Amino acid sequence: MILLCTSWLSLDTWAQQTIRGTVTSELGEALPGASVLIKGTTVGTVTNIDGNYTLSASPSAQILVFSFIGYETVEVPISGRTVIDLQMNPDITQLSEVVVTSFGIEKEKKELGYAIQEVEGKNLSQTTRPNFINSLQGRIAGVSVGTTSGLPGSSSSIVIRGGSSLDGNNQPLFIVDGIPIDNTTLDEGDLLNDAPNRQSDYSSRATDIDPNDIESVTVLKGPAAAALYGIDAANGAIIITTKKGTPGKARINYSNNFRWERVNRFPDILKQYNTGNNGINDEDVFVHWGEPIGPDDQVFDNVENFFETGFTQLHSISASGGSENITYMASANLTRQDGSVPNTGYDKNTYRVNLTANISPKLKLTGSTSYIRTESERISKGTGSTYANVLRWPITDNILVLRDENGDPKALNDEIENPLFTVQSNSITDQTDRILLNGSLTYNILDWLSVTGRVGTDVYTTRGLTAYSPETLQRYPNRSIAREVNGLMAEYEAYSKLLNSFILVNANKSFGDFNLGVTLGNNIEDREYRVDSRYGENILVPGLYSIINTDPDSREVGVRGSRRRLVGVFGEAKIDYKNMLFLSVTGRNDWSSTLPDQNNSFFYPSVSTSFVFSEAFNLDTSTPISFGKIRASFAQVGKDAPAHRIQPALQEFTRSGGGFNVGFFGPNDNIMPETTVSYEAGLDIRFLRNRIGLDFTYYNVRSKDQIVDPRLSYATGYILQLVNAGEIKNEGVEIMLTGEVIKNSSFSWDVNANFTLNRNEVVSLPGDQEEFYLSDTWLAGNARAGYVPGRSFMTITGYSLQRNDNGELLIGEDGFPDVEATFTEIGNREPDFNIGLTNTFTYKGFMLSFLMDIRKGGDVYNSTERSLVFSGLSERTANRGTVVVFDGVLESGERNTQEVVLDQNYYQSSVGRNESLFIEKDINWFRLLDATLSYQVPSSLLNNTFINDVQISVTGTNLILWTNYDGADPSLNGLNASARGSNAVGFDHFSVPNPSTFAVGLRVGF
Repeated sequence: MILLCTSWLSLDTWAQQTIRGTVTSELGEALPGASVLIKGTTVGTVTNIDGNYTLSASPSAQILVFSFIGYETVEVPISGRTVIDLQMNPDITQLSEVVVTSFGIEKEKKELGYAIQEVEGKNLSQTTRPNFINSLQGRIAGVSVGTTSGLPGSSSSIVIRGGSSLDGNNQPLFIVDGIPIDNTTLDEGDLLNDAPNRQSDYSSRATDIDPNDIESVTVLKGPAAAALYGIDAANGAIIITTKKGTPGKARINYSNNFRWERVNRFPDILKQYNTGNNGINDEDVFVHWGEPIGPDDQVFDNVENFFETGFTQLHSISASGGSENITYMASANLTRQDGSVPNTGYDKNTYRVNLTANISPKLKLTGSTSYIRTESERISKGTGSTYANVLRWPITDNILVLRDENGDPKALNDEIENPLFTVQSNSITDQTDRILLNGSLTYNILDWLSVTGRVGTDVYTTRGLTAYSPETLQRYPNRSIAREVNGLMAEYEAYSKLLNSFILVNANKSFGDFNLGVTLGNNIEDREYRVDSRYGENILVPGLYSIINTDPDSREVGVRGSRRRLVGVFGEAKIDYKNMLFLSVTGRNDWSSTLPDQNNSFFYPSVSTSFVFSEAFNLDTSTPISFGKIRASFAQVGKDAPAHRIQPALQEFTRSGGGFNVGFFGPNDNIMPETTVSYEAGLDIRFLRNRIGLDFTYYNVRSKDQIVDPRLSYATGYILQLVNAGEIKNEGVEIMLTGEVIKNSSFSWDVNANFTLNRNEVVSLPGDQEEFYLSDTWLAGNARAGYVPGRSFMTITGYSLQRNDNGELLIGEDGFPDVEATFTEIGNREPDFNIGLTNTFTYKGFMLSFLMDIRKGGDVYNSTERSLVFSGLSERTANRGTVVVFDGVLESGERNTQEVVLDQNYYQSSVGRNESLFIEKDINWFRLLDATLSYQVPSSLLNNTFINDVQISVTGTNLILWTNYDGADPSLNGLNASARGSNAVGFDHFSVPNPSTFAVGLRVGF
C-alpha cells in the first residue's frame, strides 16, 4: 500500500504542468502584482515587474482566475495550454480600491465617509532619504512636514490639518501593521541641563522604520478617520503597512544606493570689513566693524571650505516566498551616512521578519519582529552653535588653520573658537537599540464572524554622550565652559517601553440588499518612559569620558520619567445598501491614568456616510463620469493630560548638597481632557474611464478645553499650572487631482497634484490673557510664537517700531524711531496655500518621476540675519556710515527732519535690530523635492539566467529652490520635533540648510 501511494504521488508530481504567460493592461502595459490563481484552490502566484508569471498546476486544474485592483476579474480555461497571455480591462463599474484603516482593517475606499490618502512605499524608498517622514512632504494634501536641519539624523515634525493644541503635542499617531509605535523626540528638558529644545537635535523615533520595508503609508487625516484609536490619534494617524511574503518560489531582492550630498545655500555674507569695533581693527573680536578690507588682504571662503561633500550608502536585501499555508518575508537594511558637516553622521541597521501562517481553514497567525540599531554624531544647534560660528568666523582668517603659532586653538576674545576645531575635538553622539514585536491570531468562528487578538511591544534604549575637550570653549547648557573646568562630559540613557494589546470581534452579514458589519474591541496600552542623566567636570585621565573619570564634587545625577496606562473599549457599526450607500457609526470610551478619577473616563463618537451616485444612477461607459461619490462625517476626539501633573510633587535638586525642592508645576486635581470636534464633507469623482480623478474635501475642526500651562504668581510657590481653557479653530480645503494625460502601449504621462488651504484661529485663551506664548520659541531677541485671540495659531509676536494711527513711524528726540517694547503681532507663519505636484513619465523601460513642492505666502522670522547684522556681516550693514532722515513724525506731530548716522551703534541697537525688521513677509517657494530616472532592463535579456529583473536609477533631492526669501532655507525649524504647540517652523535661527543630493542605485531580483 505504501509503495502504491508513493508511486501515485510520484506520478502526480511528475504530471505537474508549468503554465507561463504575461498579463497586460488594455493598453498593452505590463501589470506587475496581478494575481493568478487556480480556481477552487489556494494555489497561485503574482506577476513580476514585467507582468510575467509562472505557475505549476496539476492535470486536474481547469481554470485560471486573474485579478488586479481596478480591473475586471477574468476566468480563463486552461484547455491544455502551457502559455496563457491575458489583456485585462478596467472595472469602471466597481471601484474596489482597498486601503488599510484603523487596526489594520482593510476597507474599500468607496465605503469611507472621510478623506484618507495613500502613498506607495516604493515612492518613498526611491527618494533615497534615510528619513521616510521627509519623503511625505508634498505628496499628501493637508500634511505639513517640517525639517529641523539638514544634518544627518535630525528630527522631523509632521502636522495634519494645522495644529489643534496650544501647548501639547500636535503630531499624529504612528501605526505599524496595526500596532502603535513610539515617535518620541528626546526633550532637552528631560536632561540635567533642563534647556529649551533649541540647542540640540535628536532623531524622531518613527524615522527608525526603514523605507525599504514599507509597502504603503496611509494617512488618516481627520478625527473621523482615526476615531477608533481614541486620544492618541487626536491629531490623525500615519498607518504603515510593511512588506509581506506571497505564495510561490522564494524571491530574493537586493538594492543599493550611493548618495552624495552638499549644502549649497547659505546666507549672503558681507565680505568688506575686518573684525573690530567703530572702524578700528581688532583681531580678537568676532564682529566685523573694523576698517574696510584692503585689496592686498587675503580673503577666505570659510563657509565653503568648512562644509564637505557628504556620502551615504544604502543597502537592502530581502527574501520572501512560501506556500498557500505559510508565507514569509525577511529583510536587512543598512545605512551609512556621513554628513556635509565634518564628523557628523547617521548609521542604521534594520533586521525584520514577517510571517503569516494559515494554521487551519479557520485559524490564521501573523507575526513580525524587528531589531533596529542607530548611531548618530551631531553638532549643537542655534545660538553659539558650530554653524553660527562658521558664518561669523573672520573671512581674513583661514578656517582650515586650527591653531595659532603657539599651538593653542584659535579663538576670538575667548568667546568663539575655530568651528572646525570644535567638531574635531568634541563629540555629541547617541546610539539606540530598538525591538518591535507584533503578533496577531484570527479565528473565524463562522463564515460571518471572527475574533482577532493582537499584541505588540516597542522597546528601545538610547545612550547619549556629550564629550567636551579641556581645550574647547563649548559650554554645556546651563553649566560650565569646558576649558574653565578641564573638560566636561554629560551622558544619559533614555528607556522607552510601549505595550499594546487589542481584542477585535468582527461580524459581517448580508440581508438582501443590505450588508451589516459590526466591530467590537478592547485596547490596553502601557507606556513607560525614563531618562537617567549624569554630568561631570574635570576629566582626570585625558580622553577617557566616563563619569568615574570626573571630579566627584562636580558630578550631578538626575532622573526624569513618566508612566501612563490607557484602557479603551470601542465599537463600529456599519451598514450599506446595494454597496452604494454607506453609513458608519463608531464610539470609543477611554480611561486614562493621567487624569483625576472623576474625569478619567470619556467617550468619543463619530458618524460618517458615503453615497456612490455613479452606481445609483447606473452611469456606464457612455457617460463621462466613471465613478462618483459624496461623503460626510462628524467626529469627536481628544487628548489627556501630561503624566504626573494632578498631584503636588517634589523634584530632585541635582546640584551640590542634593535634596528636593518644590516642583515647577502646580497641581490641578480637576483637569479634564481636551476635546476636538470635526465636521467634514467631500466629493470623489472620476472621469473618462478613470483617466481623470478629482477629490475635494472641506473640513472644520474646533478644539476646546485646551490643556495649557499659564504662569502663576510666584506667591503660589509654583511657576506654571495646568488648566482647561482656550479654543482653536481650523478650517480648510483639500483638493487632489489625478490624471492619465497620455497612455498608450509605449508611452504614458501621469499627473498627481494636491492642493491644501488651511486657516486657523485662536478663538480664546485662559482667563483674560491677551497673549499666550511658547517660551521655547523665544530663540533670539524679542520674537516668539504667540497666541492672540482672534489671530492665527501661527502668529509671531514681538517688538516693533512705534507708529501712530496713520501707520507713520514715531521718531524720538534722537532722530531714531521709537521702539514699541511690548509684544504685538509682527508676523504670521501660516501659508496662503500649498501645492504638491508629481509627474511620472514612462517610455518602454524608462521612467522619469519628479515631485514639485510649491508654497504661497507665510512669514519667516530671519533670526540668522538679525545676528549677522549685529556682527556686521549682513548685506544690510553695507551702507554703514550713511546719513539718513527717517521718514516719520515727532510726538508733536511735526515731520522729522533730523539727520542721523547708520553706524555700528545703530545696527546693534534695539532700533536697528528691531525684531519686526527681520520678519520677511509673504514668502513663496518652488522646490524640486525629488527626481528619479530609472531604467528597467528588458526581461528578454535575462532569459536563461537566475536573475528575474534589473533596474538602475539616478535620483536627486532638493535640486532646485526658487524663493523670495533672503536667507538660506525658509522651511527650517528653529527647535527640534519635541517642541510643543505650533512649534518653531518659520523661525530661521542658525539651522544647517537642507543639502542637495545625487544618488545612483541598482535593484536586482533573483
